[in-house]
Order: sequence, then structure tokens, then C-alpha cells
Amino acid sequence: MGQCLAGQGLYAEALELDLEMLERMRRVHGDTDHAGVATALGNLAFRLRSVGRPRDALAHYREALAMTLRLEPENRARVTMYRNNIAACLVALGRTTEALPELQEVLAERRRLHAGDHGSVATSLNNLGNCLERMGRPAQALVYYDEALEMR
Repeated sequence: MGQCLAGQGLYAEALELDLEMLERMRRVHGDTDHAGVATALGNLAFRLRSVGRPRDALAHYREALAMTLRLEPENRARVTMYRNNIAACLVALGRTTEALPELQEVLAERRRLHAGDHGSVATSLNNLGNCLERMGRPAQALVYYDEALEMR
């Protein structure tokens, strides 16, 4: 529902709904780890990042990743999604030297998970290109951007 609201430009309402959902999930599940809580954390983090609050998003993504690693470490697709989103927050915060090795590892993991062209690999390539561009390395960034475009 939050995504539907955001799609209509109702970002504050979408953020409020995501916050409410996380609070509900925590009330139901208490202090125990639960996949629904991890998902609610990830959804809230996504919304915070999309409204220009990467610092707040980073904390929620890290909590979602930690919970996911405790609950289902074998779910590599979800783990790499959170790692990718954490790195994207770091880039948005100007912490590109911290983000770069994480983005490189996520890309390598996604290539192992997904044979051939895949949207997650293309996203990782694009994010890596963005990080390199922000680091003042446009020639290297273009290599990743071009490969991402070939996949889409």
C-alpha cells in the first residue's frame, strides 16, 4: 500500500504507513526476529532513501540485513539486496570508498546467483558505475554503465 501511495506522489503518507507497519509487526512479534519485521524494516528503509533520508535508511537496512542473516542466511538474493541497498546509502552519504568494495562484492555474488542477463546484476552494475562516477572515475564508471545498459 505504501508503494501505491508513493506512486501517487503521497510520499509523507507512504512513509507514515511504512512506519506504522513496522510498529505493528514489532508489536505482534515482540523482540524476536521475524521475516515480517525484517521486510517491514527494509520497506521503511527503501522509503526513507527515496525521500532523501539515506542516513535514516542506512540504520534500518543494517537492522534488516542482520535479522535476515540470523533468520535465513541461505537466502543469498535477499542478503545481497540489503547489502546493495546499504552500499547505495553509503554512496548517497558521500562515503564512496566504504561503498565501493561492498558494491564489488555484491556484483560478484549476484553474478554467481544469476546466470546471464538479470535485473539484479544490471542494478549492481549501475550502482557500481554511479559510485565510481562520484569518486571522479568516469572512464571506469562508463564500463559498468555500458554493461548494465546491454542487459536491460
